[in-house]
Order: sequence, then structure tokens, then C-alpha cells
Amino acid sequence: MKKKNRKNKSAPAPQAPAPKGRPHWALTGVLVASAALGGVAAPAFAQDVPQPGNTREATRRFDIEAGPLSEVLAQYVRTTGLVINDPADVVTGIRSAGVRGVMTDEQALRRILGTTGVTYRYVTSRSLRLERGELPVSVADRTTVLDPVTALGRQSISSPKYTEPLRDVPQTVTVVPQEIIQQQGATTLRDVLRNVSGLTVNAGEGGATPGDNFNVRGFSARSDVFVDGVRDVGGYSRETFNIEQVEVAKGPGSTYTGRGSTGGSINLVTKSPLPVRRYSGTAGVGTADFRRGTVDINQPLGDAGLSGAAVRLNAAWQDAGIEQLDRVERQSWGVAPSAALGLGGDTQLTLQYFHAEQDNVPSYGLASQDSLPRVDTHNFFGLSALDHERVKADEANGRVDHKVSENLSLRQQFTWRRSDVDRVVTSANAANGARTSRSHITHDENLTSQTVARGGLNTGAVRHDVVAGLDVAREHGTFAGYTFAGAAPVIPDLNDPDPDVPYTGTITRRRPTRDATANTAGVYAFETMKIGSNLELNAGGRWDYFRAEYQDSLGKPLDPAGTTTRAFTWRAGAVVKPVESGSIYGAYGTSFNPSGETLALDSRGNADLDPERSRSIELGTKWDFFRSRLLLSLAAFRTEKTNARIANPDDPSGPQILAGDQRVDGVELGVSGRVLPSWSLFGGYTYMDSEIVEGAAADVGKPIANTPRHSGSIWSSVSLPMGAEVGAGVRYMGERFVRGEFYNPSYTTVDAEAGYTVNGSLTLRLNLYNLTDETYYDSSRYWVPAAGRSARLTAAVNF
Repeated sequence: MKKKNRKNKSAPAPQAPAPKGRPHWALTGVLVASAALGGVAAPAFAQDVPQPGNTREATRRFDIEAGPLSEVLAQYVRTTGLVINDPADVVTGIRSAGVRGVMTDEQALRRILGTTGVTYRYVTSRSLRLERGELPVSVADRTTVLDPVTALGRQSISSPKYTEPLRDVPQTVTVVPQEIIQQQGATTLRDVLRNVSGLTVNAGEGGATPGDNFNVRGFSARSDVFVDGVRDVGGYSRETFNIEQVEVAKGPGSTYTGRGSTGGSINLVTKSPLPVRRYSGTAGVGTADFRRGTVDINQPLGDAGLSGAAVRLNAAWQDAGIEQLDRVERQSWGVAPSAALGLGGDTQLTLQYFHAEQDNVPSYGLASQDSLPRVDTHNFFGLSALDHERVKADEANGRVDHKVSENLSLRQQFTWRRSDVDRVVTSANAANGARTSRSHITHDENLTSQTVARGGLNTGAVRHDVVAGLDVAREHGTFAGYTFAGAAPVIPDLNDPDPDVPYTGTITRRRPTRDATANTAGVYAFETMKIGSNLELNAGGRWDYFRAEYQDSLGKPLDPAGTTTRAFTWRAGAVVKPVESGSIYGAYGTSFNPSGETLALDSRGNADLDPERSRSIELGTKWDFFRSRLLLSLAAFRTEKTNARIANPDDPSGPQILAGDQRVDGVELGVSGRVLPSWSLFGGYTYMDSEIVEGAAADVGKPIANTPRHSGSIWSSVSLPMGAEVGAGVRYMGERFVRGEFYNPSYTTVDAEAGYTVNGSLTLRLNLYNLTDETYYDSSRYWVPAAGRSARLTAAVNF
């Protein structure tokens, strides 16, 4: 094991933003100490399940007679104003004892459900989804919450564009819930997405900035990362402390997201206030000097005379190295306050803010495109005097949800987002030890408005659910860097590099080589028709306008100055339900990739090109088992980009042409939920047969780069007596084509965890990563191995 050598990082240039002081994690320590001393509090619960036993919200009188559960719930909705999604799917033929007395809305709902075999979960802080499953008999008439065993396997999609439960969506969508993120101790988006098969990591290929740069089903998703449904193109690594769940929708999805999403899209759902009191925090230590603390405080304001109001604060601090990687460091902190008004009412206002900073030492390792380096790649081949990565990210979000009637709701969301990255990374040539420094100084900012209307009506035996909306955004990005005057020192022995050798040249910050602004607009409409109880048909279309303008380093517009794209995409599907717990579906969808979609455009004339077009067909089935505790899915798919951009064989340095054809055929399996109340499973397997059907003569017939034929993972956790828990997971990534006859080797990793609940407030968890100490590489070209065998111990408190 190599010892990490920390160093004093200094800015290479005065223009580089310096990190501010990081908040101390004393609050987390106080919480841990209090819990360890036996503080009495409610037990830990799943993140998405409220804790009514602790709530102090206002009470009201209920007088609802016993009767059919559907009628009792209808009266409950009229009384409270809460939204209950699709109760007819699970309440048919069930009776309820009703509810009488003065109590909170949460207490009343629990009494209505009683022992009916129906449970609930929060979709948002003011809407619920009913699902089959037992409430614990011992608490059915009290004010404690639903046991957390019902949370995993019952995830829903956060976007209002989806009107059906996950089981009935005719598309492969993987939802990684908070429970899995916590069990695995995942701290970055990349950690979370290791649970998603068919997804690979890029590391600056093609000149792109590193960070969260992924491929989904063989196609780049670099500009297809969203936060709460809003595009986020920032080139940095995202944290998890404010994430509720991560959703990966597979297959072309421009109908839902606008431009891009050839292979799919990734959406991060953030935490927002809930109408319950909950205080929690974590403190962790581990190998490679890992230290991390988080807090999550949710407080209703009923006692302050603000009924239906709540505030929430999430924050995190981390200082850590990477096991067996010399000099690489990750230091970060972030804070995310939020507030909500009108919880439980017809109109709800949610305000959120997010700020995060990072001060890292990155590594580009050894550069080689034709072979795996034959030296120890755990070494640091960069330069201490130059290499750094500083990130600042901010976001402000305001959202209004209004229930007009039982069959019509509206949402208006405004989002402002900005990220600044200042990065210098130095790699070494694997053949001769020559160092090359690269720099990225990026500024990305966007302002987005999203308007969504959802409605429903019945026409005879047919139920119609309609979603329509308008997305408008203005995006701005600049790309600059440093000029290095003087050659970087060569490494004479790649087995013994010296990162502290002085750099005798000078560096200056240069003007942006790209200054891009894009104005976008999209209007869309979808409809789902439920014909009886066994057939659902859905279809939708979207029209997009994308106008991007560019200037070069001298402030002159490129010729032509920009690009304008107008595109229509559509999606259609059919779902057959032999029984309520299962679905068989077929779907077809399209997407488009305009020139300059990532706010990058070269001067070779690509602005004149029409957009790339993609299409996908998917056939699949999804089934709930064990009273909806476990969801299994199977899908076969074909995704094809029918006019990919390629170099003109008659003029390789000139404008590209739309003459390529890239295709991926595959099969995907998925599992999520609980086989038993004490045994959970989460994972998937994807087979992909990729091929460049048309393109450059040397490429035809070869696989698409970084697309494994086989990939998969499985994570299993078992709750044991006396508060103990154990879990383990295996991940496999098949070999991935690089170029020529060279492939990035396959790998298998094994992780494990063990937890113990000391009392109702304190849980200890030990996570072990890469137990076999496998040396593997997430991506090629710049060879940096992933972390070696490591361990972390975390104390989690809940009040």
C-alpha cells in the first residue's frame, strides 16, 4: 500500500479562485456524542418516509364514516388537500374503518389504512402514493411510521412528466434510492452510478473536461445530467449529501429532456422540506486519511405559527485521499438550505439553494491510447507546483405546485445554476516519460423556466392522463486555460516519478477560446390512456428550438456565427397488464443531437450541419413480487444513431459530414426490493452488442468505444437480530474497445458492509471497498487506476 503524501497546494496563478474556509463538523460530533450517551429519540427511518410521531403540525377534526377504502380516501383528500396518486390501482374491493377524532393528517391516514394491506410513501412533500403491503400491526393505530423495509423496491420517478408507477412505465428506468446510497457509503455521483449496468465512465476523451462524464448504453451522456429535471453541464464531480435518489432513464429521450439523451439521461433528485421533525448526521473516518461529516436537519414551523411550513438544511464536509493513489486528494464542503410553505395545501412553494466548493489534487496518470502502461500506474506523474482542481457551484431553485382541482395540477419552476472550474492536470507519456500539462478554466451558467400542467379525465371505460409543458432556458459557457511557457520536466524513470521537481517555466491565464450562449425552448404534450384494467397506451411529442452563438478568443464570431436547430421528437408505447402486478410493454422513441449541444463548436463548419438523429425500440416486462416488495424487469432494445458525425474521408481536416451509423443491440435485467422484509436486493445486468455500421473505413464493423459487451452488479443486504445488518456487492465490467485491436481489460470488484444499531438514535456502519484489491481502470487514454482496498467507519445519528 502506498502512503499518501499530502502537500501544501498553492495557486499557480493569481486568477485562480482560492477556496474559502470550510465549515467545521462540530455539530455532527455533538450529535454523535449525544446519541452514544443514550439519548432517546425515534428510530432511524428511510429517507423518503416521514416521521409523524415527531411532528408538531396542526391537528384537525376528522369525521369519516367506515366504507369502501376508495370512498374513505376521497373524503380524506377533500379534508386535507393532500394528493394521493392512483389509489384505484390498490384499493379496489377493500374496506376501511374510517377515522374520527382530532389528530394530524398523518395520524388520520394511518388509521384509515389500518390493517387493510395498503401502505403509502411520499412522492413529494405534499403527495403520496398508495402501494400494497402491510403496516406493522403493533403500530397501525399509533403515530410511528411505516417500517423502512417497505421503502426499497417502491421507488417512483420524480418527474411530473411520468404519470404511471415505475412498473407501468414502458421504458427501462433505474432508480437508485437513498437506502442504497447510505448502505454503500457513496459520496459521489460516480459511486452511485456504479450500481447501474450499461453505464460507463469517460475521462476527458476527445478533449472534453473530466468530471461526471458518462456513457449510457454506448452513447455519450456528457450533456445529459440533470438536477431536479434541469440540465447541468458543469464539468465536475457531484456530491451526494443533498441527493434523495438518482434516476437513469435508458434509451433516446429527447421527448422528455430536449436535446441529447441518445443512450439515456441521468437525473439527481435533491432533498426538500418535509412536514415532520427530523435531525440526522454522520461522522466517518477511513483509510487514506478519509474524514467526512454530514448533517440533515428538517424542522416544521408549526410551533412558530406557520402551519404547513418547514425548513431543511443539508451540509457536508470531506477531506480525503484515494487509497493507493499517491498525492491525489479530494477536499470539499457544501451547504443546501431549503424552505417550503403550504405543505399539505393546494398551493405549495418550495425554495432551495445549494453551494459547494472543492479543492482537489487530480491525476491524469499515464497517457497511452494503444496499450496498457507496463509501469506502476498508482504513482503520481503530475507536478505538485502546477496540478490543482478548484470548483465552485451554486444553484437557486424556486418551485410552485398548485392543485386546481381533483383532475388538474400545475407546476412552475425557475432555476439558476452556475459552476466555475479551474483545473491543471499533468500526464506523462507512457513511452518516453515526457510530461504534458493541460488546463481547463470553465464557467457554465444557465437560467431555466419549466411550466408543467397535469390533468386527467374519464371517458367511459377509458382514463386519460395528460401532461403538457413549456421549457425555456438561456445557457452561457466559456472555456479558457493557462499558457505554459517552458517545457515540463521529463520523468527519467516512470517507476519512480518525482512530483516535487520544480517547474521552471511560467504560466499565464489566457483569454477564453470559446464563449458560447444558447437560447432554447421546448413545448411538449403526452397522454396515457388506460383502457380497462389490462391495457395502457401512451404517446407524446416535443418540438425544440436550439440557437447557439459562439465567439473565439479574440471576441470574433465563428463563421458562421452559430447554429439554429428546430427539431421534433416523439415517443409511443403500449403496456399490457395480464394482472395488476405485472406489465408487458413495447415502446419506440427518438432523439436529436444538434451541433454545439454542449456549448462547444469548432471552426470546421459544423454549425451548418443538421442534427444527429437517433431512434430506439424496446420490448420488455416488469413484475412486482412479494406484495410489491420486489420489482423485476427484463428488456430487449436496439438504439441506433442513423446519421452520426464523422470526418469527411475526402477532406479529413475539413467540415464533418453526417454519414455514420452506430448501433447497439442489447438485453437488460433489473432487480430492486426485498425478497423478505429482512433481505434486500438491488442490481442489474446489461448485454450490449455495439457496432459501427457505417463510418470511416478503418472503423466499420468495430465496436463503439467504451461499450462493454457485459456489465452488471448486485448488492444484497440482510437485517439480523439485535440490530445488526450485513451486506455485500459484486460489480463486473467487461472489456471495452479503445482503438485498433486494443481493449481496456475487464474487472470484478467486491464490496461489503456491516452495521449495528446501538440504540434508537445511533447506528455504526463499516464499509469495505475493493476487497480483492483489484487494479482496474474506469476509462482509457489517461490511465489512472481506481481506488485500492479501503475501509470506512461511519457513525449515523437520527433524532
